[in-house]
Amino acid sequence: MSSQPSTSKAPEQRRHSKDKDRAAEEKRKKHEYEKQKAAKKEQHEKAEAAKKEVGADQRLTRKTNFLCRIQFRNDLPEVPVEPKLLAVPTRWDRFVSYKSCANLDAMRSHDFLLEPELGIPLDLLEAQQYQVPHHRQRLDPEDEALLRSENNTVGGVIVNGRRVPTANIVSRSAGVARDFTWLMKTQYISDENAPKQAGISEKTMQEMRKRAAQEMSRDQEQDTLTSQIATIEASFKAAAPPPVHQTKPHLQPVEVLPVLPDFDRWPQNLVQVLFDVEPTQNISDVVGAVSEEDAKQLAAYSVIKSFSVPVEGSEPEKFAAYLVPSAEDGLPAIRRGALEEAEAVDYKWVREYHYEARPDEAVQDTMMFFFSEGQVGYTPLGTKLVLQKKKARGLQDKGVGVVQDISRPASVSVRKRAATGEELHQRRKVVRVLENPYGPEEEEEEEDDDEIREAGTQGLDEDVSE
Repeated sequence: MSSQPSTSKAPEQRRHSKDKDRAAEEKRKKHEYEKQKAAKKEQHEKAEAAKKEVGADQRLTRKTNFLCRIQFRNDLPEVPVEPKLLAVPTRWDRFVSYKSCANLDAMRSHDFLLEPELGIPLDLLEAQQYQVPHHRQRLDPEDEALLRSENNTVGGVIVNGRRVPTANIVSRSAGVARDFTWLMKTQYISDENAPKQAGISEKTMQEMRKRAAQEMSRDQEQDTLTSQIATIEASFKAAAPPPVHQTKPHLQPVEVLPVLPDFDRWPQNLVQVLFDVEPTQNISDVVGAVSEEDAKQLAAYSVIKSFSVPVEGSEPEKFAAYLVPSAEDGLPAIRRGALEEAEAVDYKWVREYHYEARPDEAVQDTMMFFFSEGQVGYTPLGTKLVLQKKKARGLQDKGVGVVQDISRPASVSVRKRAATGEELHQRRKVVRVLENPYGPEEEEEEEDDDEIREAGTQGLDEDVSE
């Protein structure tokens, strides 16, 4: 009787637990549905708010499945015509030069499989025929006359190193120039070559023809060494008579001096120095109160010393210092000739300069003359040096960096020193070329050079800063 109530309660408990689980599952699903619905509503509200924030510039956009952004372009149209006055440099060798793939061909060789039964003669390409020869071949005189320069037709044409008269050679542009003379400046007195150089007077053309004829005759005479020697001797004979003034023949020369190369100064490297202002200006403030004549004497023994100053973030800046002897020590030394001896003389640091070396502008025709007793010597100027006065804030204005202050030495002394053997050897070589430019170097001269290297006898300038 006691076990029956327990067995009847078990099914009821299981049924109650299933109902409870089912209710919990329905409650969970309902909660998830409400959560998803709230998320969709929030997402929809955000989308609506984003649409409201879009400005008037994006009203053309619309929702589409095409993910590529549309770009509106307004490019300028192309130029309808080609440029007329634009000069485009064109290398003519790009049209005629042969460029072979020699490196690729060397890496791999391809076999040519030819059928001899076809009866077709095949001319294979040989790259060696298109290579530029190392030595220039001489052209036929008639072909080379066709390739002459139009600016070198006055007096003749250079053919294989010789000048050929152009009397029987017709210019290629002569007919064209005559046909289009209405495009050029009107010239009433002219010749066939006048249209090529419009604007040149008849007198100038005559001078050009005369000068070209003289150059042609001079070139023909100087073809061989013998003719050169004869030309030089003839120039001495032409200079032997007393000179006559070009425009005033009644004048008589006071003194006639021979002009020859200065063999003593020829080995030296002379420099032509150009100042932007007078270097002796305000020199009395540095060396002391001196007269104008004394200032010129001190400037005659001046020294130019180059040095460099480090610059932050850039290369060192180069300067040149202008030094002159002091008035206390320099003037007495000049009067007694001590500056020419190996005696130290005090110098004063005057100012700094920006310098620029221009070796290309120093042509061989620029000479310096030295007058002595009975003759005049000359030597060429090898380099041209341009000096500009240094400004206080010159480098900072250029933006090259911060320049350290230039620290001038407390004292500067200059003295003479003996030339080294190597310097004397270089001088001897220069003089030897001047005396005998075509002569061979002999063993005796080399022995003399060895002796010169061992002991020096000449003097050079050297500055010593303390």
